[in-house]
Amino acid sequence: ETVKAPPILEVDGIYITQLRPNGEVRKDAKGRKRAVKGRFKRCVLIALGIWPDTGRKEVIAWELSDGEGFTAWLTFLSRLEEQGISAEKGLRLIIHDGGTGLCAALRFLDLGVAEQRCLFHKLRNISKALQLPETLEPDERRRKRRTIMRDFKGIWQAKEYKTVLRRYLQVYRQYRASQPAAIATLRRDFRATLTYYGIEQQHPTWQRRFLRTT
Repeated sequence: ETVKAPPILEVDGIYITQLRPNGEVRKDAKGRKRAVKGRFKRCVLIALGIWPDTGRKEVIAWELSDGEGFTAWLTFLSRLEEQGISAEKGLRLIIHDGGTGLCAALRFLDLGVAEQRCLFHKLRNISKALQLPETLEPDERRRKRRTIMRDFKGIWQAKEYKTVLRRYLQVYRQYRASQPAAIATLRRDFRATLTYYGIEQQHPTWQRRFLRTT
């Protein structure tokens, strides 16, 4: 049977706390030996398949890992490729958060499909990079942050590619002096956040909400 890959693949790592034996042994109230369990931080690597014509979403693979390093992602993605998740079988777009280990694994494998940098993660990183005066009251800080982030979010709300570039330049000029860290975060991988415009031209029936974020 021919395996057909989903047109879009979202990949991400979610961290959990796992209880498992830590190597210690204790006696319970009845004198029985019991393994002592410790709390260990683990990462679940997840691949979510999306069929944008129908809106169908399905977790097609997951794997428990100690982190999101190059080796972990390379092993996970190689297994997906072996299972037929490839450009030859219909895969057109991979959406990811731009993590160092994941990006290195994708470059190494060279799957031959377009990559979209997740907008949620990009905007979250910009928000974290904002520098606001410590003298502001909490409510005022929140209002200031929302106002600035509204300008940054507006970049990707444009319908046309040329409008995105114009808004990008406007935000760059407006905040490069007052918010240098946020602007540096914006510029980093910016082109990778715009892949969905090309995908929309190739597949006009695909809804934008399936193309931009994990």
